[in-house]
Amino acid sequence: MSSQATLKIAAIANGDSNDKEGEILKLLNESNDNETIIYYINSLVKQQTLPIKGILVKFVENIKQKHTEAEQVQLYEEIVKIFTPPTAVVYLPLMKTILNLTQIYESKFQYDKAAEVLKSLQVDHLAQEFDSILQFQKFEVEINTRIAKNSLKVNDFESAEAYVSRIAPILPNLESNGIDDLLIDTYKTSVETMVKLGKWFEAASKLIVLDNEQFDIPLVKYTILSQHDPLKTRLINKLVESPHILPNIEHTPLLNIFQKIYSQKLIYHNEYIELLSYFLDTDDHSLSSDYITQALSKALVENNLIASSKIYNNTSIQGFTAILQLDESFVEELTADMIREERLDALIDDISKVIEFTGSNTSTQTKGVTTDPVLGQWHNHIVESCMVLDKIVDQISAQDPTFTDSFLLA
Repeated sequence: MSSQATLKIAAIANGDSNDKEGEILKLLNESNDNETIIYYINSLVKQQTLPIKGILVKFVENIKQKHTEAEQVQLYEEIVKIFTPPTAVVYLPLMKTILNLTQIYESKFQYDKAAEVLKSLQVDHLAQEFDSILQFQKFEVEINTRIAKNSLKVNDFESAEAYVSRIAPILPNLESNGIDDLLIDTYKTSVETMVKLGKWFEAASKLIVLDNEQFDIPLVKYTILSQHDPLKTRLINKLVESPHILPNIEHTPLLNIFQKIYSQKLIYHNEYIELLSYFLDTDDHSLSSDYITQALSKALVENNLIASSKIYNNTSIQGFTAILQLDESFVEELTADMIREERLDALIDDISKVIEFTGSNTSTQTKGVTTDPVLGQWHNHIVESCMVLDKIVDQISAQDPTFTDSFLLA
């Protein structure tokens, strides 16, 4: 059959017909089995005198109308196989084949296959098929976003991140022409990817670009979950400057916690529990409760460490842990991480289990490990008493916002 197909295609190519394209398409469309079609295609691509690209594009576009879905899948897969690696003449028909095959895979929930076949599409070689750079860039963003979405469906988060990162340099150019549905879809996919990877700052940074009120709540949530560093501080300031973000979270527990993080004030157990419940109830990424709990606990411990460093010289790990009622080893490990990453100026006395704040924002008393155990114990009692008093004032202020103002005026 292979030799017969070659002879038929060659006869048309070397003949006198004025409609060689039509005759080739007739051969392809009237073939009763996929094997014969593949023989014809293999023979066709060797005939450089024929309009190969145009013929193949029209044939691929007609496959849906001529074949069952099962036949389509088999034929598309064979075409992808014989056109890989592609030559310039088959870039466009290969693209159309892959897009058609991807659509079938996605409809059958075969997201892993959809992602893999899209990855075989060498997008860079298709630029010449578009009328403008902008059109090509939109196509590039669409394909990479689609790969990321399919990767997310099968929990391949690293692959999803790789493909959304690949198009990041292109997005500012598209944004300059306005935020359309494609960009919103791309940013939402990027956000979901970062959320699944626990990269909360990156997730928030994607949403703030959109400046869309419908994303204000998740934007604040991801900002709260971001690790404490100068980038988070700048992000928080941007949120405060927005005319709509804080008003749109007034009806949620987010506002109180956000304001405390902004002011670097201590957050207490009851506030943590209320916020955790809100996070669990409003999760729209199918995250596990353990995943959310771990992320929120980490963020609030970091905030409380920074808040404590502003007002105390040192604190016992036991006393500090009681604020949020978390596991001591968890808190100690987070503290050590912040110190090691130079996000907290402090030392940990492993013997007395005391966190010594050493930064310039603490009081001017002698830094380092307390040498007098009695004074150290007394200091810890004072610290814990101050924390309790701070909590009482917060609770009263929540009931009567004018309480602290009247107290100060008195």
